[in-house]
Amino acid sequence: MNLDTSFCMESGQVKTGEDKDDTFAKMLQEVLRVTPSIAYGIASEYPSVISLVKAFRKHGPLVLEDLQVCIRPQKTLLSD
Repeated sequence: MNLDTSFCMESGQVKTGEDKDDTFAKMLQEVLRVTPSIAYGIASEYPSVISLVKAFRKHGPLVLEDLQVCIRPQKTLLSD
């Protein structure tokens, strides 16, 4: 079997997040015209790809029409 690795990207091109939720929001930002505020708004309503796809299937292409944008949720630091 001959595996062609020409599709591989250079290091540093893939944005990762601090956790799975942040990574999902960064993934959404790769879509044209999806700003960080829009991405975090989508992720707050639909926390996974599966839930977002199910919403599109159930409600159609305008499912995000009334979605509110939001700022990135801040992590709270707990002190001992």
